[in-house]
This record gives sequence, structure tokens and C-alpha cells, in this order.
Amino acid sequence: HFRTITGEEEGFFAWLAANYLSGVDLTRIGLGDPLPETVGALDVGGGSAQIVALPTSAYWSDTPVHSLEALRALVYVKSYLGYGASHMEARMLREKAAAAKLGAKLAGDNPCGFMGKVETVEGVVLTGTGDHPTCLRDMRAQLTALQAEDGSELRMPPELEGRAFLGMALLYHLTHFLSVAVPERLTGFPRSTVAEISGATTEVCGWRWEKVVE
Repeated sequence: HFRTITGEEEGFFAWLAANYLSGVDLTRIGLGDPLPETVGALDVGGGSAQIVALPTSAYWSDTPVHSLEALRALVYVKSYLGYGASHMEARMLREKAAAAKLGAKLAGDNPCGFMGKVETVEGVVLTGTGDHPTCLRDMRAQLTALQAEDGSELRMPPELEGRAFLGMALLYHLTHFLSVAVPERLTGFPRSTVAEISGATTEVCGWRWEKVVE
């Protein structure tokens, strides 16, 4: 029988993968060894985002973990549907198009697009300006609006604070692209700081679309 795995299952498998890549051996679960120190996973895809980690309280439990299934019950998994990069971008572009129409215009700017990149959204031609600060501001506004609409709170749970996390999916693809495009900016890759990523993103966002295509 075949079925689509649930968001919780997907998150758990991503967490297992993150730990495997970090050198954490979880194959000995159930053999009497104590729980190893694990990393969490931050997964941002096209349609959703996930936070997955083993809470600190799991290490305080007197109940032994005899299997991966029992371990899965302890792992914190939270999926945020609609918070993926593609969904958030589409949401912002629709808002830009609606604002242009409200002003009786059929053209507008897209601060999150590479300079000169043109795309048509709901009959409105949006041209990329590569304005990183404005893009960041607009995306934050979209996140705030979406949280208000669906009642979500996109924050790190207190029980996961202090844990190390591995960025997956688009978080990795973005930083890897930046490390190739501007290696001098991301000297710490794959453990780049937020400041390094922000600086590299600001520079690359200002590139003309023709340069990116080449």
C-alpha cells in the first residue's frame, strides 16, 4: 500500500537526516546507550516550513527509549503550511499587483526580483529592482499578516532554545549558491553567520538578471 507521509513523519525523517549529516549516530537507539546529543532541523521548502528537534526534557526522562518509533514520539515537530518560499513570494507578488491596479497602473516594482527581471502577475508587469532591504521588509510584513490570518506564531519554542540547528532544503540551497557566487562573502560556509548571509544576499540581489542567466 502507498500513501503520502504526514508532515510530522516528514519532519522526523528530516531530523534523522540532519543528525546523520552531523555525525550523530541514532542507529543504536534501543541498545542501552544514552540518548546522544542531537541537532535540530530547520526546513524551508517551497510550500511550507518546519521546526524539528528533540526537546531538552527528553534527556531528563526516566523512561528508556527502546526504538526509533518511541524516539519519534519525543521529537518536537511543527509544520507551517503556506510559509514556504514559493508561497510567500507568490503572496507578495499578488499584493504588489493588486496595489498597482488600485492605482490604475499595469506595471510596478518587485524588490525581491533580480534587477531587470520582468514577470507578469494578474495582468500587471512587475520588474525586479534587487532592493534587498525593501524585500526583507515586505517579506516580514507578509509573514506577520499570514500569522495573524492563521493564528500561528512563528517562533522558536522555549523547550528548543539553546539547541544547535541544521538548515535544510532552501536554507542550504541558498547559502550554497551564495558560497559559489560570492565565496569571499561566505568564508565560514557551511557554518556561515547570519551577518555573512545577509551581506552576500544584499550584494547578489543587486545583480542584473542578465548576469544571473549567463
